[in-house]
Amino acid sequence: MTAFFEMLLRRREQVKSVSLGSFLPVASRYGLMPTLDCWV
Repeated sequence: MTAFFEMLLRRREQVKSVSLGSFLPVASRYGLMPTLDCWV
């Protein structure tokens, strides 16, 4: 059996929401995925 999880992240100073489909490609492009993985 495989389990899937969804995480929602929020920055305190962020007013406008950003969709996951927009955020993840940018985070990946700038090499932020390992940092997010450790943080979450």
